[in-house]
Parts: sequence; C-alpha cells; structure tokens
Amino acid sequence: MKLHYSLDSAIVLDADRGPATLLMLRDAGVNTIWLYGFFFGKLWSPIEDMVQASILLRESGFEVGVIQLPVGHPGNGLNPDDDTLDLQIPEHWRYRVNSEGQLVYYCAAIEENMIRDNVQSINELKSAGFTRFFMDDDLRSGLWGERLSGCFSEQSITEFNKAYHRNVDRLTLVDALDNNRDIQLLKEWMEYNCYKLTGFMEAMALPDNEVGIMVMHLGDERQGIDVDAIKRRIPDCLFRVGEFHFGDSNFGTPEGKASEWFSILYHLDVMGREHAYSETTIFPARALSPENFIFKAKLALMAGIPNLLFMSGTWLITEEYWRRLGAELPALEELEKACSISEREYPIHIAYGTRGYAEEVKPYLLPVLAGLPAKPVRVSDGEGSAFSGADCLLFFGDYELTSEWERRFPFYGTILMDQAALERNKDKVATLDSSKVDIWDYAIGADTSVGELELLRGKLLERGAPPYPMLTEGSNISLTWFKEANCVLLVNLEDKPNSTTLSYGDIERNIALKPLEIIQQSLA
Repeated sequence: MKLHYSLDSAIVLDADRGPATLLMLRDAGVNTIWLYGFFFGKLWSPIEDMVQASILLRESGFEVGVIQLPVGHPGNGLNPDDDTLDLQIPEHWRYRVNSEGQLVYYCAAIEENMIRDNVQSINELKSAGFTRFFMDDDLRSGLWGERLSGCFSEQSITEFNKAYHRNVDRLTLVDALDNNRDIQLLKEWMEYNCYKLTGFMEAMALPDNEVGIMVMHLGDERQGIDVDAIKRRIPDCLFRVGEFHFGDSNFGTPEGKASEWFSILYHLDVMGREHAYSETTIFPARALSPENFIFKAKLALMAGIPNLLFMSGTWLITEEYWRRLGAELPALEELEKACSISEREYPIHIAYGTRGYAEEVKPYLLPVLAGLPAKPVRVSDGEGSAFSGADCLLFFGDYELTSEWERRFPFYGTILMDQAALERNKDKVATLDSSKVDIWDYAIGADTSVGELELLRGKLLERGAPPYPMLTEGSNISLTWFKEANCVLLVNLEDKPNSTTLSYGDIERNIALKPLEIIQQSLA
C-alpha cells in the first residue's frame, strides 16, 4: 500500500506552511507527492521552484512525480471558491467544441499545437530531473455520461472525413448519435477520437519516463479513452480508476458507494491491478466527511488497488483529514492484508454493453446492493479466459445480443435476462438453449428497493443453492468472495447499523454490522 497526494510547489517552499505540511503528510503515511506541473498550457510554478520543492520533498522522505492538466479542464475544476485562477488556454490552441457546436471553455481540443506544447513541457521537466507524469482526467473527449462524445469542431470533422473517406458534417454526426443511425459511422467516430487520445499519451511517453492517465468515472471509449489501446502502446502505463463521488451528497448514499464500487471493478478488469491508483478525492473543499474520506480509501483497498491517490483542488486537504488517516493506518494495513489472502472471485457477471458507440451503457447496481459476488463485464474486453469460472450472467437492459455475447454464453451455467433485454432480442432469444436461459418478467430500472433485491435473489435461488456465497436477507451490504481462503468480506454501505443473512451451501448465518463496518466472515 502506497499513499499519494498532489501538491503545489509553493506550499512546499513556504517557510511557514511547508515544514508543518510535510510533517502532517508523513505522519498520515503519505509516500509520494505529485507536484502541479503543466496546467492549462502553462507551468503552474517555475521549473526552478519545482526543482527546489522536489529536493525538499526527497530530503523529507517522499518520492516525487508531476501531475499535468494537459488540455485544461471544463469549467473551474481547481477551486470554485477562487475566481482569481488563470484558467485560460493559450490563444494558439483550439477549444474543444461540443455536439451543439459550442466552445467548451477552459478546455482544449487534442490537436497539433497543444500536443507540441505538452511534449515540450515533458522535455523541460525531464531535463530538470522529473521522470513520473500523471495526466489528470480532463484528458478525454467529452463530459461524463452515457453518450458518445468527441470534438465537433469544423477542423476535427474535416480531419475525420479525410481519415475515413467520409463527407459528413456536425449535424449528420449528431443525428447518428441521437437516433443510432449508421452504426459504422459511429464506430469510426469513436475510433477516431480514441486514436487521438491514445496518440497523445504515446507522445507523452518519452524514453525513460513513467506516464499515467487518470480515467474518469466509468470512462471508456465514449470519451476517447481506449484503455486496451493505451496498454498496448504503453505497457507500463499507470491508470487511475475513476470514482467520481467526491462529496457526501453523492457518496453518502448506499447507491453512491455501490456506483463507485461498480466503476472500480469495471476499470480494474481492463486495467489490471499492478499499476492501478485510486481516485480518493474531496471536491470542493470539505464536501466529503472524514468518515467517508476513509471509507473511500477502504473501498479501493478492498478491490486490490495498491496506490491510494488522495486529491483535492488547489487548496490543501485540512489537518483533520490527515489526522484521521494517520489514526486509521493500522486498520488500512490490516484490511489490505485481509484482502491479499487469495484472489477475488466473481462468479456472477453483469453485462455492461459493448464499446459504447450506439447503445446506452448503464451501470446496474442491484447485484452489488443485494450482496452478490458480482462484477461488470464488457463483452469486447479480454479473451475467453476472462469469462471462465463464471456461473451466471445477468443480461439486463436494452442491450443487443451480439454474436460476441453469444460466443461467451457457453462459459455460463445460467443467463438471466430481464424484459428489456428480451424485447430487444426476441428473435435471437428463441434460438438459445432454454435449459440455461431464464427470462425475468421484470425490467430493471433505477429502483433499488428491498423488494427488487428480493426478486433478484429469488430468481437466482430457483434452481437450488448456487455454488457461491450470497446474501439472502437485508440490503445495502456488498460481498466479496475469496474462494481459496474460504471467506467473504462484507461491507455495510449504510452509515447506520445493518443486518443480513449469509448463505453458502449448508451454511446460513445471521450477521449484524455497525455503520460502514467491514468484516471478514469465514465460510468454514
């Protein structure tokens, strides 16, 4: 377990604040500091200051890297309380243009001028002794959401037309996006935007440098982020999984925590754990309580992320949080140890669409809130081995039953479809093996009530006791199965006491959990 934080060189060099800040971070267990680097087309601090800050940090026992905001950031993503920040991108850069033809202010398109300037910044920083660079999650082609995005400027569309021998304009692209017309066009548009972003990352990966990309919540090819392509081009690339829930308003609910867990598992399945970092962020200032700050860190450790990356805006996370983190270090180390006893097993897979060029890709949180050993799986990721060992596929939602999915079906003992999936694929469903495909007369929606959880559990239990542990009572408790160690980890997603019933084979145990408690339960 390594702990990381991003920090302004000016704070490190401040004679009054610097020593106390570094001592506070060391006492909290922080190992690595990522100094602010090339932000919005300019260095946040002079290189001379960054070098002096790095010397002080290394003398204090920290490793040092640089965090970059290579395209800027839509809106004020640094500190909404500070209207003095210079967030303008250089005049010779092009703004990103959204699908409505509007400029995305403070945010550049990925094009020749900005790539050249970003490479120059990496070269200058490398000459000054910096070799580790993390690109912040502004490096994407659109905002968070289910819709396929990109830069819709005239220049970008002209480049796209030339590359793919097309003759389309912005309105044609928008019509295809809005109405799922011309799927081949959408595939090519997605491929074009992914190619630009992957090419940018490759340009940043200068010899003897270590580079990484911070991926947004559930980010993928829809925002130009092709993790598979980046891994192929940069085998040792660092990846930060996108968590998004930065305050109590969205992380404080069980659904918020389940959404974060879903995104972590989804990204780790593609990225792998070796070079993975968490997004343990508070934004804006004090939006996340210390209790949820620690709980976010625990979720990352439970998933097997070895690097906890704590982040804020341009303000410093206050001493209260770091004191709490320092006090919790023994518990975090114990949790990491408990989660390293064997590999995690996820015999239930949640179908998570395709590569996002046409259909909406929705995170179905019901299995997480129901306490099932489940993870999201996208059919276009990985080879068949990634699907082996699974028992059940939950094929929920308006997803097309493609030939790729049909080839995966033999890996599953049971495929459970809801009404939305059936309506989309009536003809194909009729040709499937009826002995392993169950149709649920229910369309999964946003509702995650206890009644809906019980319906799902009941459907899974219809064929008898499943060959995996699951919760059969209660709600808002997640379950992670360590099969070889014959135990599970149960997590109360509620900030109040909770209870459940754990079932596995002949075992049935009633279990009570304290608020936000994480417990290890033997299956012996």
